Parts: sequence; structure tokens; C-alpha cells
Amino acid sequence: MKGLEEQLLGRVINTEKEVKRSLSLHHSSPLQRLVSFAWRQIVQTIYLILKELEAERVKLMEDVTSNKRKMKELEDNLLYRLTSTQVSCVLISFCVVLIRKYFYIGH
Repeated sequence: MKGLEEQLLGRVINTEKEVKRSLSLHHSSPLQRLVSFAWRQIVQTIYLILKELEAERVKLMEDVTSNKRKMKELEDNLLYRLTSTQVSCVLISFCVVLIRKYFYIGH
């Protein structure tokens, strides 16, 4: 995400420089100043959106890590319970295979 943000910001900065150069802001008309103001607003909005997306990405990564940890705990707990009872090794192996297939489909 950082690379994408940097690329986008670089393009925005270059475009803004080109717009400023072409408008010659020292002798700009009200319309040119309005365009320049609008462009700055667009840049700020894009920057804020990128910051929000990065925060969401970080939160999702934390959730994924937390969920993986919880899955491991649940799996360990289940295996402990299965091995604590008098259940055959074949049944335990079958349960482990089912758990992994059910929870790790598509991973």
C-alpha cells in the first residue's frame, strides 16, 4: 500500500506543478485561482482516503492475526479434549482432517 500511495502522491505532485506552471499563478484570473484551489482540495481528499485505507488494512491484518491465533487455540483445545478421552487414534485423525478442511478452505 505504501508503494501505491507514494506513486499516486508523486503523480499528484507532478500534475500540480504542471498546472501551476501553465496557470502562471502570479497573474492568475479568478477562474485559475478556483481551479488551483479545487486541485488542492482533490489532493487533500485523496491523501485522507489513502490514510483511511491504510488504517483499515492495518486493522484487517491485526484481525487476521488474532483470528489465526484463536483458531490455533481452539484446535489445540479440541485436540486436548479428544486425546483426554478414550477415543481411537483413527477418530482423532479424522477429526483433525475435518477441522483443517473446514477452517482452511481457500487458504
